[in-house]
Amino acid sequence: QYGYLHGEAYAEAVRESDILIYPSRYDGFPAPPLQAMASGCALVTTAVAGVTDYAVSGQNSLVVEPGDTGGLRDAVKRLILDAPLRQRLQAAGVETARRFDVRSTSRQLLEFLREVVGMGARRRHAGFSRPRCLAVAQYRAVRQNGNRDAVTLDDRGLARFLAILARP
Repeated sequence: QYGYLHGEAYAEAVRESDILIYPSRYDGFPAPPLQAMASGCALVTTAVAGVTDYAVSGQNSLVVEPGDTGGLRDAVKRLILDAPLRQRLQAAGVETARRFDVRSTSRQLLEFLREVVGMGARRRHAGFSRPRCLAVAQYRAVRQNGNRDAVTLDDRGLARFLAILARP
């Protein structure tokens, strides 16, 4: 009944829902399931890359294999009929989402990238420069895809970002 939603309309629909069904076949690190958890929805999803980084079947969600429509149906039915399970998964999902807040996730990413840059410095002494090239290629891919939800940097911003990473 909602159709395509984005922005505040999407956030409101998620807040009004008890269950989010995310039947993906392939993903990187999808935000909608984690956003739903943060909003207090019980999550029914598929075991795809990214989702399995935070969704644990029976603990904070119900997870089925990609393409298993019967499993999705059964999981949704289970949550509709078992209110205590649904409420337990909703509460656990909120706790899971708290571990992925912007501040802590950014800090982890920055630590990882500093490690990569440090590794790159060691590798450059051995004649390699791939880590820095990888960071620039990744940045360019984000800009070229035109994803307005992604964090993008102009060229000066990228230079400042790489300078921060290069600090000891």
